Amino acid sequence: MALDDAEKASKCMRGDATDHRAGIALAGWIFMARRMRADIFGAELFAEPGWDILLDLYAAHARGCRVQITSLAPMSGVPSSTARRWARKLIALDLVVQERDPRDHRLTFLKLSATGLGLMSRYFVTLLDRAQPPGASMANVRKELPSRGAVA
Repeated sequence: MALDDAEKASKCMRGDATDHRAGIALAGWIFMARRMRADIFGAELFAEPGWDILLDLYAAHARGCRVQITSLAPMSGVPSSTARRWARKLIALDLVVQERDPRDHRLTFLKLSATGLGLMSRYFVTLLDRAQPPGASMANVRKELPSRGAVA
């Protein structure tokens, strides 16, 4: 049993997954883009801890990982009290469920509810279907964007 847990933890750290690969990749990309946006504009302008929590829980589900409630604050870049308030709100909206560790009741984990998982999956499937016009590639999109040093 311990080896199974250790193997799962190792997979989570590496980001291995057998299902939902496109959704995981997209969730990771969105999360990275949000962090980059916060670095450039400042975190206070675009704080969306609820969305960050949902993204993290979606990726964790797809990798078979568990997310401790205490990891929400550093992951979402908000104070612990704010992260917990958002967790309670997401639970009240039936997007997230809370579980106690059966071996250590001091540990609390969060995961997407069936409703939350369904909505997140629907979001990513729809986004992947609509993200680019047929025949477009990111290389073509990049050509249309001004370079970093360009002034409009």
